[in-house]
Amino acid sequence: MPPRVTVSLIELCLFRRGPQDLPYRPPLALACLLATVLVELYTNLRIGEPMGLVIPTVLASALFALVATRLVLRLAGHEPRYWQTLLALAGSGLLFAAVAAPVRIAIGPIDPAILQGSASPPTAYMIVALMGLWRLAVIGHIWRHALQIRLPVGILVGLGLFLLEMALIVVLFAPVVSPSPASGA
Repeated sequence: MPPRVTVSLIELCLFRRGPQDLPYRPPLALACLLATVLVELYTNLRIGEPMGLVIPTVLASALFALVATRLVLRLAGHEPRYWQTLLALAGSGLLFAAVAAPVRIAIGPIDPAILQGSASPPTAYMIVALMGLWRLAVIGHIWRHALQIRLPVGILVGLGLFLLEMALIVVLFAPVVSPSPASGA
């Protein structure tokens, strides 16, 4: 990635710039998205997630980013902003993924006891959670500029898209559980 663009993406993550300050470079936007996919694949495979689930979900997330970004901008009448918005989303996503990767790898897989509330999460989990909140604020900041809306509404757009993406991934890739013979079903 060109150093000037990297600096602009860092400034975007610090809320000093918006997607309109990024160059109109479709190949760079796609390269950032591909790099994010590679970082996410590497990170998830290193922490022991099953490859058969990681690859399709990460690829589905990338496809969702391409389609949802275009659809939201088209519906709002701002489709000409697509490539800069995609570069902002993919580039900032790459920065966050690269920074979070060592922490996520060090943590390893999420302990089921933490998910059930029977154990308290270590500090490293809190770092990842705080980075997730910061990432959501950055996404809201990007949508605020791309759609010319207020920041809280931009955050809601980002959160709504995230929830829709997660719902689609669950529907598409949730493991099929067949009833056990002992259950009588």
